[in-house]
Amino acid sequence: AGLQKHVELARVRHELRLRRGAINTSGSPSTSVDSKRVDAWQECNMEMNVAFYMTADMAKPYNSYVTDLQNDDLRVLIYAGDADLMCNWNGNQAWTRALEFWHTRSCAQCQAVLSSTR
Repeated sequence: AGLQKHVELARVRHELRLRRGAINTSGSPSTSVDSKRVDAWQECNMEMNVAFYMTADMAKPYNSYVTDLQNDDLRVLIYAGDADLMCNWNGNQAWTRALEFWHTRSCAQCQAVLSSTR
């Protein structure tokens, strides 16, 4: 619910390149996509989930990709729910704190956002 409200914000829709009013909570795939914008953001797309699972990507380390994004000054969101059994927040906090990139020193002082009402 909280993530859905965040995605519905105009500035977030703009950054995600979602068309106005194109929030899909049904789990069914979008039917109209062009090269620049998608119709809907989905919290969970089971078709994509199965395809991802079949590649065994969940067992591969991606920390170097995150470091590359950060070195290119791109913001990265690492999200895990407080009761997430697959990607718990303690594990995510540990590996993100261990990343080394050009903002490492300034990020060492950052506090994790454990909850938000925004």
